[in-house]
Amino acid sequence: MIDVLKLGKTFPLQASQGQAQSVTALHDINLQIIKGSIVSLLGPTGCGKSTLLEILAGLQSPTTGEVRLEGLPFATPIPTDKKLLKAYQRQHRFLSPQANRLFHNRPRHDIAMVFQDYAVFPWKNVLDNVTFTLSIVGVPKQQSQEIALGYLDKVGLLSSKTKYPSQLSGGMKQRLAIARALCVQPKIMLLDEPFASVDELTRQQLQELLLHIASATKVTIVLVTHDVAEAVYLSDKIFLFTPTPGTIYKTIEVNSPRPRRRSDAELVALQNQISTSFR
Repeated sequence: MIDVLKLGKTFPLQASQGQAQSVTALHDINLQIIKGSIVSLLGPTGCGKSTLLEILAGLQSPTTGEVRLEGLPFATPIPTDKKLLKAYQRQHRFLSPQANRLFHNRPRHDIAMVFQDYAVFPWKNVLDNVTFTLSIVGVPKQQSQEIALGYLDKVGLLSSKTKYPSQLSGGMKQRLAIARALCVQPKIMLLDEPFASVDELTRQQLQELLLHIASATKVTIVLVTHDVAEAVYLSDKIFLFTPTPGTIYKTIEVNSPRPRRRSDAELVALQNQISTSFR
C-alpha cells in the first residue's frame, strides 16, 4: 500500500532583484495505491507527474506532506530547523561516507524505476547490464548470471544476451531496462513514460509484456503517461492531473476485467470521457 498525504513540491528559482522566487510543481496531492495494482498518473506536460514519481522513488524529497509505504513514513519534507535537520540527516543517510557504506547506503531494491530514455549502460552487453544491478545488491556472480538469464528470457532477450545496446532497437532497449528493474524482485515498479519513444506496434507489445509481468509477479506498478488509451488499457485506477501546479482533480476506476481488448466499447467510452474532461 502506498499513501501520499497532502504532498507538495516547490522548487526555488534564481532570485530576481533581491527577491526569492519559486515555482510550485505539486500541490496537495492525496492518493492511495493498492498493493499489486496498476495505476497511471495522467496529465499534460509539466504538471508534476514525473516529480511525484521521483519522490516515490526516493530521488527527491517533498516540500510538504509525506509518502507512506505499508503505513511507514518513506518520504518526508526536509526540515528548516537546524536541530531537526540533523536528525533528518541521520535518518536519511547523510552520515559520513564510511558510515554510509557500512550501515545506511545500501541501495533500496524493493522499488525499481524505468525511465523513458533507455537508461542502460552502453559499454556493457545485455547480460552484464542485468548482472551489474544484481551485484549492487550483493548477489554472488554465478547466481546473478542464472537470475539474469531467467529475466532476459522473460522479456524475450535471451538470444541477444551478448549484444550491446547500440545493436538493439528501441523496444529491445526498453525490454532490457525492464529486465534490469525486475531482476531484484521489487515490490514496486515506477515507470516514467517508458514506451513514449517507440513505434505504436512495439508500444503495444511492451504494454502486453507489462501486463504479463504484473500478473506473474503481483508487483505494484505506477505509470506516468500522456497517452489516454494506454492509461485506460493498462490501469486499475487513473489519477488525472491539472496543469501546473499539479494536483489531482479526478480519480477514475477502470473496472473492466482482464484480459481486455483495446476496442472494447467500455474502454473507448472511458477514453472519450477522459479526453473530454481534459478539454
